[in-house]
Amino acid sequence: MNRTGWAALAAAAVVLGGCANTKITDTWKEPTMKAAPLGKIVVVALSDDGVLKRTFEDTFSRALVERGNDATASYTFVKAGPDTNPDSLVATLRTAGYSAALTARSLGEEMTETTMQGHGYYMPQSYYQWGSYYSMSYGAVMSNTYTERSEKVIVEANLFDLSSERLVWAVRSKTTKTGKLKESVNDYTRAIVSQLGESGWIK
Repeated sequence: MNRTGWAALAAAAVVLGGCANTKITDTWKEPTMKAAPLGKIVVVALSDDGVLKRTFEDTFSRALVERGNDATASYTFVKAGPDTNPDSLVATLRTAGYSAALTARSLGEEMTETTMQGHGYYMPQSYYQWGSYYSMSYGAVMSNTYTERSEKVIVEANLFDLSSERLVWAVRSKTTKTGKLKESVNDYTRAIVSQLGESGWIK
């Protein structure tokens, strides 16, 4: 393979690797409506965690804007919390000129444990002489058995057409927790925006 081919392969690995922590498990698209970019979009993270809400809404709205969409984080102009009246919120968003709302919420966490069994392998016990390298018996070495734990956050994202208040697109995914909020949100955003772009509801 020439250098150009290797460079392309490396670039693809970087792109694909960037979404490795987020796996799409289910997607749905309104079958009775023709998909088309919905226009001005408000991003709403349904979370009581202020840092998480702002990080998610900023990251996701920025990713949408980079694709050529008109998107805004909800926290910058309206309060959208668990006590907010849905009808009042929709009226406020319509008045502000928004035609679509992208919401996201956590459905809980999932923990999995994988036990990696030890295995035997052989290595020379002595390298003092050439002959001993071949003639001496090889000693068996056993690696330790260990358990890997993986925590994943299950997230549901929904896209609503505010003019009809109908759900037009939904996706459910699992994102591996890395302990770094920004890293996890960036990974999730790349995966979901890519799926949303394929759906036809955004540019």
